Amino acid sequence: MEETKYIYYARLIARYVEGGLSDDEVNELEKWKSQSAENTALFERIIKNENRLLNFDQLKLVEVKEAWKVVRDEIAGKKTNLFVRMARYAAVFLLLIIGASSVYYVVTEIQDENKHNNMIDPGSPKATLILSDGAKFDLEDKQNKLLEDKGGVVVENENFTVNYNNRLKNSQTIAGGLFHTIDVPRSGEYRLVLSDSSVVYLNSMTTLKYPVNFTGDSREVELIKGEAFFEVTKDKSHPFIVKTPDVRLKVLGTSFNVSAFNDDKNSYITLETGSLEVANMNNSKDIQLLEPNQQAIIESGTNTPMLVSDVDASIYSSWRNGTIVFKNETLEEMMKNLARWYNIEVFFEKESLKHVRFSTNIDKYNEIEPILELLQLTNKVKIKTDNNYVLISN
Repeated sequence: MEETKYIYYARLIARYVEGGLSDDEVNELEKWKSQSAENTALFERIIKNENRLLNFDQLKLVEVKEAWKVVRDEIAGKKTNLFVRMARYAAVFLLLIIGASSVYYVVTEIQDENKHNNMIDPGSPKATLILSDGAKFDLEDKQNKLLEDKGGVVVENENFTVNYNNRLKNSQTIAGGLFHTIDVPRSGEYRLVLSDSSVVYLNSMTTLKYPVNFTGDSREVELIKGEAFFEVTKDKSHPFIVKTPDVRLKVLGTSFNVSAFNDDKNSYITLETGSLEVANMNNSKDIQLLEPNQQAIIESGTNTPMLVSDVDASIYSSWRNGTIVFKNETLEEMMKNLARWYNIEVFFEKESLKHVRFSTNIDKYNEIEPILELLQLTNKVKIKTDNNYVLISN
């Protein structure tokens, strides 16, 4: 989990009390204190609270959940900006000294001073386009409707779609050898129309590199990471090739889903229509031809032969149509998928909970709370949320 400034300075203060700071960390803490009188007052208050807490002989017996409830109640009862800021650090500090198991209960952002905002919003269309000269454009910005590369290519960005096809037809000079990269962040998605009219749906945490105009004997793109669904325009003379770190896919005209996230052990290639040649980049002899409703699983970074099995391909591409489908999926994989879309951090109280299995269909544009409530109704797990943190327990 990426530490926010509240957790970071709380950790420094906790280690300060224990006498475990390095000289550089001491200087950093002092620099932070000197930035404002509020920071100094905040530091003194936390130290004072810490001294009061350490006077309890039964500190080690403190119930983490009850401790957090006290802190939250105290925050809710105050109005001033200064106290809210103090409470943020104090809450983090209190939980840090109680133990690492309390990380979930840390509130790092209080968006409203009078009440706690506990809603977790779904993702939305957003991405960054990186041109051949390294220039970056936020595609959420409506002003970036038409983007021009130095090579003379004008790119159309409208309706959450980057479209090269229409603009290239009207362009006097069609540039060759220029590559663009589209990067979709956590809790984002986007759509791309390539120069040959092939359509690519990009899921959250996905990066795709591609030529602005296909030239030569083949049409080749690189899925650097993440998940994408391809609807490839048929062209027998120019096969369409998708490369990932572990897989090389060759098609003429077909639709298929590729999942190759950095934090997944395997890459998953699922064919919906047409035919697809799958080559394992870690094993030159491992090449398979997929038929519709077949899936190839390739273990990343190893020469283990790919596993091909029959599946319902629509399950694996449902995300592009606004639905996430889980069929007898482990809770660990479910939450990993939801974390990418809802931008949440998930903690399991026990390792065994990761292996509990569920089947369900989810409208990805709804808030996550009804989904979590549905999981709880099975009586298999108990789920609590706090801002973008989710704790799963028995």
